[in-house]
Amino acid sequence: RQVRPTATIVGVGRVEDVGKVFTAELKVVGSLLVVIGDTLPEIGASEYLHRVHGLDHGEVPTPRPSAELRAYRLLREAAGAGALLSVHDVGLGGLSVAVAEMAVAGRLGAVVDLENVPQRGVTRLDELMFSETQARYLLEIQQDRAGEILKLAEKHSVPAAVIGRVVDGGELVFRWRGREVASFSLEELMDVYEGVLPRLLEGW
Repeated sequence: RQVRPTATIVGVGRVEDVGKVFTAELKVVGSLLVVIGDTLPEIGASEYLHRVHGLDHGEVPTPRPSAELRAYRLLREAAGAGALLSVHDVGLGGLSVAVAEMAVAGRLGAVVDLENVPQRGVTRLDELMFSETQARYLLEIQQDRAGEILKLAEKHSVPAAVIGRVVDGGELVFRWRGREVASFSLEELMDVYEGVLPRLLEGW
């Protein structure tokens, strides 16, 4: 199958202190997950519509460069203060895929409470889980840094909320108002994320 046409923009910068570079994998059991940036009902031309519903239409998410800049300033200040454990962008596949990627990379599970996700105009769970709204990031932080991060978010006018925690149960669970709406074992996620390409290449 061909890759769908994709415009790619690459930004290159200099890192003054490589000791303050943060990777995406989950690292500490009991740490908190924070999402910064609003989620909007933007699933047009998304991976979710393509893979689940076989649809390749709809308006793509609106670029929000000013929101990206505010988020960047927040992340830079938080990183400089040593307040972060991990950082991952929310992109292809939306919030649910971003959390899954962090879980797979760190071999740790997570519990996510979707009702806490900052959002505007979202009326369905699939929009909340799979919207590809830009200028959003997932942060893993120690429990005692939550207040600090939320104050920084307010300072930079960036919506932010604690949406979950990292667990050692080998499972990724999404909840809505206390009710489990989706769950995946780490083994299942690892097979999908890491095993598909090798199996496809076996036939070459």
